[in-house]
This record gives sequence, C-alpha cells and structure tokens, in this order.
Amino acid sequence: MNSATYNIRLKIKLAIATYNMRSMNKDEKLYELEEALKLINWDILEISEVRKREEQCITLNSGNTLFHKVVLE
Repeated sequence: MNSATYNIRLKIKLAIATYNMRSMNKDEKLYELEEALKLINWDILEISEVRKREEQCITLNSGNTLFHKVVLE
C-alpha cells in the first residue's frame, strides 16, 4: 500500500484593524463605529477602551457582530 503526504498551504490575507472606542456608553458611539468601518478594509477588528461593565454580543445594523468581554485588572 502506497501513501502520499500532501503539503497544502493556503495563502489568505486578512486585514486586521484597531479602533480606540473611548467608551461605548451611548448609541451614538456604535453609529460612529459603523460609519468609520465603512471607510476601511477590515476582516478582524480590535476595539480598545470600550469601558463597559457587562459582557455583550451585539449585531450591528451593518450585520457585523460585536462581542465585548469584560477584563478585570
């Protein structure tokens, strides 16, 4: 019995972006985020300084999903 090993490499380019939210305590901030995301090419987005006390999973009007996890220091 013959066996062959295949080395398959996928070349996938991901656009990784960061966004400084500076508090997400108002709905206007989510609107501001969605408008900013329309202007850039991104696949993965890291958001800093969210400052929310609870964990959330939000589906934005654009269809994107925003997941926020509380990190205690």
